[in-house]
Amino acid sequence: MPHEAIRVSELDPNFKLAVIVPEACCDITACFACGTCTSGCPIHAVYPEHDPRKLARMINLGMKKRALDSRYI
Repeated sequence: MPHEAIRVSELDPNFKLAVIVPEACCDITACFACGTCTSGCPIHAVYPEHDPRKLARMINLGMKKRALDSRYI
């Protein structure tokens, strides 16, 4: 499947700050794609094609529209 180009003009650098929940057990901005979230993700267990690391990466890059358009949210 071809990948769509990322347009810098479409990125929202504050998006990652908008999704941070102070009470959460982790900070999404600290993600370095170790895969721990994938191994414990109940959605990934049912839909193996879902990779929470990709979603975290989209959020950290500010890809708001693509992240919110994910069928797994």
